[in-house]
Amino acid sequence: MKRFRNRMGFTLVELLVVIAIIGILVALLLPAVQAAREAARRMQCSNNMKQLTLAMHNYHDTYKSFPPAYLTKKDAAGNVIAPLNANDTAQGWGWGAVVQPFIEGAATQNALDVGNVWIGDPGTTNTALGTTASLAIMKIPMPAFRCPSDVAPPVNTVGMRNLSGEQTATSNYIVSNDSWRPNRNPNNNAAQNARTGLFIEDEGRAFRDVLDGTSNVVALGERRWQFKRTDPAGGIYLSAAGLVLGDPPTSRQCGTLWRSARGRLCKNQSDLHRY
Repeated sequence: MKRFRNRMGFTLVELLVVIAIIGILVALLLPAVQAAREAARRMQCSNNMKQLTLAMHNYHDTYKSFPPAYLTKKDAAGNVIAPLNANDTAQGWGWGAVVQPFIEGAATQNALDVGNVWIGDPGTTNTALGTTASLAIMKIPMPAFRCPSDVAPPVNTVGMRNLSGEQTATSNYIVSNDSWRPNRNPNNNAAQNARTGLFIEDEGRAFRDVLDGTSNVVALGERRWQFKRTDPAGGIYLSAAGLVLGDPPTSRQCGTLWRSARGRLCKNQSDLHRY
């Protein structure tokens, strides 16, 4: 009489059931993991804004005013030599360059010679952002100016006419420059810059200038970087004509880290402050 030994193991059906259960558990777990990662990224974005705001407060403590939105080039009499314009033929340092010493970037600011070296004078054939060393610095992404949730490239062609499409790092953070008001001149229906924001050209405003109270005024915000040849909104170091978002579609370098555009908050190329 033959005696049969029971073999230990799974049948094919049992194995398929186990695999299916594992697959279901993984599918249920992945959204939770992604949600946790995104929550961490949001926290990092929020922390970046807090650190930049703290840097501006420290700047105010030192200089008794907030940093200027951007710096223009002027002669000894105070006249603007190179107006910042939609054609981006003149470039100035943006607010991000000014606050560098207050985010542990003093060495970076000194290396770039912020406020002294002018970038891309109009009518020149300058093909670099200052010196080769300066351009190398400007190409380095700065995590303090980038939200991890944004999948945009870390560098972008700035697109200035005089600069032959050099690459500089991008940024997600913008400051409040101005609102727009109707032009009451009967011969001109264009809107006028009201200069009501906290950050304006060449000068810094102080807490005493915030008549509505600081809790009612937007100083710093976050924006999604857009891969378009429009204003260099939210730039860190340089400025085409300002600071916040832009004047699309007439200008060039949206979202570059070193430069920023003519003010005003925008969304999807629409200016939210033109009223």
